[in-house]
Amino acid sequence: MEHMDEKIVAMMRELEEQQRRESEVGSARAAEQGVTEEPERLAPLSNYPERIGEEWVPFGQQELLGGRLLAFLPRAFRLLTPEEARLKFPSEHRPSIIYADDEGAITIAFSLSDYTLTEEGVPDFTEEMVKLLRSMQPIRRWIGHRVTERADGQAMGCCEFISPALDEPLYNYMAFVVLDGQALMCSFNCTERAMALWQPLAHRMMYSLALADGQEVEEG
Repeated sequence: MEHMDEKIVAMMRELEEQQRRESEVGSARAAEQGVTEEPERLAPLSNYPERIGEEWVPFGQQELLGGRLLAFLPRAFRLLTPEEARLKFPSEHRPSIIYADDEGAITIAFSLSDYTLTEEGVPDFTEEMVKLLRSMQPIRRWIGHRVTERADGQAMGCCEFISPALDEPLYNYMAFVVLDGQALMCSFNCTERAMALWQPLAHRMMYSLALADGQEVEEG
């Protein structure tokens, strides 16, 4: 079964092509129905451990995409090598950056597309991605989607759902943000069994994403 992250990358490329076609005829989309727009009040992550179940998990700030994006990730997560990424995501539509725990059971991935996106366009983009997601394959359980703000005040579209998998269902949390005028897709997934422990941290990892803008990376 093709991994959900690979399908999302393929969807983004489909949207890029659709955007190019629409620009040729000068058309524009306006689809706001079904998206909740309200800030999500969360505690941003920092270079301090977070309690997950009975364990304290250290977090640290990482520079991604040539230093343009800052993200707080578990320090135990590591960047998959190209070879490991190909094994875990056989399709050519794999995310460009993938971090995972030692077992590879929990991943967070980032894919920067060529799709032109503005802050004002995030609600429309989120709605289009949700439509494509829900039409691609059966979703075991749709949890919801919304447009909110990150800790830095920038717009973020997000959605979460449970998808079927070979071994056991997966919890997926996806965020859509603007990076240098392009659409950036960020995705977190773990098993449905681990969802109770990791869902709050998944929300806070996406909420804490920030553009570098000359910021210094904190030392942990």
